[in-house]
Amino acid sequence: RSAQIETVYFEARGSAELNGKKLSMNGEFLNLHVKGHIGQHFSFRLRQRFTKPIYDPKNPLNATDILSLTWHINPKWNIQGGKLPIMLGGYEWDDAPIDVYYWNGFCNHVPPVYAIGGSIMYNPAPDQQFILQCTSSIFHDGNPNVYGLNLYWAGHIASWWNTLWSINWMDDPYHHQMGYLCLGNRFEVGPAALELDFMYRRSLIQKKAGFDGS
Repeated sequence: RSAQIETVYFEARGSAELNGKKLSMNGEFLNLHVKGHIGQHFSFRLRQRFTKPIYDPKNPLNATDILSLTWHINPKWNIQGGKLPIMLGGYEWDDAPIDVYYWNGFCNHVPPVYAIGGSIMYNPAPDQQFILQCTSSIFHDGNPNVYGLNLYWAGHIASWWNTLWSINWMDDPYHHQMGYLCLGNRFEVGPAALELDFMYRRSLIQKKAGFDGS
């Protein structure tokens, strides 16, 4: 059976800047996003940026954010592979770059948000998902054999408390390991919503607990 494309849309965003007497217009993002199915048990997704160089020596798929194929084994279990979002918890990290106007220091200094890898997904309920993912490390910087292992939970504790939590182990370019605890929380009461992210990072070669100074 041939591929069935269900959704195709473009995302675009620009900005205007007034500098002295000069008004400048900048095109920041232009993305192509395609989703669909191949048969009954496979789905695919592509998100391509037109405002980034296509090739980079450290990232041959530089302009491709997502290029994935998912095998839907049954309603509870999925297996996914390709170029994927790195599953770190937190609502700020979860947003697509086109939707983010300002990142905090942590997110702004992590270059590769997307990496080659694979995921095993378990869905115990329609609104709960656990993901075990292995990808290139967020610190790979073009180096081979530098990996990350991510355990991620997207769900809720109560009807008003949604979660994007993860525990992560990442190699740095020197093959030292970094540990992450990322707790993203979204509280919703009526029309109001509040997002609070907590991210703790520690080098696993540290002798004492605490932040590593980043």
